[in-house]
Amino acid sequence: MRKKIHKDEQHIRLYYKMIESEAYQTISCTACWLYAELKHEWSGKKKNEIKLPYSDIRERKKTHFRAIARAFLELELFGFIDVVQRGGLFRGASIYALSDRWKETNIQSKH
Repeated sequence: MRKKIHKDEQHIRLYYKMIESEAYQTISCTACWLYAELKHEWSGKKKNEIKLPYSDIRERKKTHFRAIARAFLELELFGFIDVVQRGGLFRGASIYALSDRWKETNIQSKH
């Protein structure tokens, strides 16, 4: 018989290969936190069906909606997530998918 996992015993996996990647080192702390929240929200369900409304994020981390939007954009641009369906005002929450595109991200130096 399988032991039931309590909510306070759950975890997410972040691999060293990802954490040490140039893409992960480039994104903001808010984007790192948001990625962990998306992984937590995913929790083994279908890989391309993660819903995390801005209102839920603002309850968990008291931050401005612009910072949240910027973090989502960073995660998308650097290949950590894909937007499956854009949400908004009357359309409901956006649907996101976890992505491995960060492995192919080539960061150009600003110098």
